[in-house]
Amino acid sequence: MVRMHAMLLDSAPAQTLRRAYARVEHSLRIPARWIHTWYPFTLVGSLLSAAGIYLFARSVTVRDPVGLFLSTSVLVVLVLLAVLARIQALRASRGRIEWHSAPPIHSRFNRQHHRMEVEGASSWWFFRLHCVLRGRLECSPHTSFSFYKDASATSGAELSVPIFLPFSGTLRCRRTLLVRDLFGLVRAGFGEPAGRTLAVRPPILTQQDLPSVYAAGGERETSRTKSPEEERYYMREYVPGDRFRDINWKASTRISNLYTRISPLTQDQTQVITVYLRHFRRVLGASGRGYQESLESLVHLDLLKGWVLSFMRQVKRQNESYEFRLVTADGDTLLENETDIDEIAGEVGALHYVDEPPELFHDPKDRLIVVFSTVYDEALGSFLEARPQVQAHIFRTEAPGRATELSVDLGYAMVPAALPTRLVRLRDRRYPPSAVRESERVTVVDQLSPIIEFFGPAPRSPISRSAS
Repeated sequence: MVRMHAMLLDSAPAQTLRRAYARVEHSLRIPARWIHTWYPFTLVGSLLSAAGIYLFARSVTVRDPVGLFLSTSVLVVLVLLAVLARIQALRASRGRIEWHSAPPIHSRFNRQHHRMEVEGASSWWFFRLHCVLRGRLECSPHTSFSFYKDASATSGAELSVPIFLPFSGTLRCRRTLLVRDLFGLVRAGFGEPAGRTLAVRPPILTQQDLPSVYAAGGERETSRTKSPEEERYYMREYVPGDRFRDINWKASTRISNLYTRISPLTQDQTQVITVYLRHFRRVLGASGRGYQESLESLVHLDLLKGWVLSFMRQVKRQNESYEFRLVTADGDTLLENETDIDEIAGEVGALHYVDEPPELFHDPKDRLIVVFSTVYDEALGSFLEARPQVQAHIFRTEAPGRATELSVDLGYAMVPAALPTRLVRLRDRRYPPSAVRESERVTVVDQLSPIIEFFGPAPRSPISRSAS
């Protein structure tokens, strides 16, 4: 069973203990690295060698020839295997070692690897080359998961380590190269230790998971009659985020495709869409202590980060003239093309729950905004009330049972890549009241309700949708 843990305490004593632990860990790093490289036995090999030494001493004491023969044979085999492994490790350390980590990493994506190349390295019979990646996935300043993954091969030309991570964030990992026998008894490390800090991007949503916008009606066209060429000049294809009343229904019916009216005088003003990624949550309660994050709340936030990136990519592919101003707690960023969206994915993956900043970006010229929010966003209502002049389109996650009877499955997140450091709560004890009232200027376009099934199989479709 895979256990998940997190470091969630933020009090002054906890911070002092954490700093002391970091100092002790740093002082023990060099001897631990030396032991990890030069100690010849695995855990099973250590137990077997200890049993062999005990049996040898006991056999000498009681003059038992059978026990003496068995213990001597075990110790000789272990020493021989250790010597052979060390010889291969010394030979492998002479070659060039490359760690290919350039391809981006996405959370909850199981077809990604890191390639290791050890020039000229190969193993003998009953031995294998091993590459071990271990470290920590940081989802927030106070929430992290241990990471461990390894791979083996007979040749160092291609050591492919599969990587699967349950959440986005920052992965700090170290690489270790070993020569091990097939029985898992001895080990020999080689090569200089190497570490990397990698940005884990939000999940890639499939085509079925992308947000859908349904036209529910529109205003009647009362302007003067135009020729088809003139109508096409003042229109463009409809994209998610356009106001329904701007759709030219007469022309759309004739052309068999949805088109939005655009005035040449306002085209430049509507070209940039302001997108708010509200990764906000009341971090401190009435007692002054931070709310404990759970696996459920992390799923909501990870889903939201992947959702907003997929939305911008979809709209950009449908209309190249659109640009986005992405607003987060860190400020606003102008995204002009898909390359900009891909480059900012790492920064979006590193976002975590924070209190809403008092001076969040606001452009008085905005007439349309797109808002992405979670069920934990208690200040969403006041945010919309402070902007009465804008048309707001809301995309948000919902609590199971509110938007739909179906409840995103977390079984895919319970993977061997995440190992324990401190127990983390699975579900949230309560959801804050964050209902959004729809009106003429506020439209809840789409809602996603995560299905939480902690120890079951991974679902075929990780997202259920309730659209309005």
